[in-house]
Amino acid sequence: MSYIANGAVKKGYTYENVIEIMPKLMVTHILDMMKENRHASIIAIRRLMNFIRLFRYFIEKDERI
Repeated sequence: MSYIANGAVKKGYTYENVIEIMPKLMVTHILDMMKENRHASIIAIRRLMNFIRLFRYFIEKDERI
């Protein structure tokens, strides 16, 4: 997550980065699954569920909530 947000692993990430990046990843994956030239495979659906689980994990780890 920190590499996607900041371009470096050592900088760490903030929860604002999670709120900004994870929904974009999920929406991008959903749109890719919905393209007419592709079929929604079990692997793609599992990947989407893993994105959702990871997003929930980061949100639950937030101490402000």
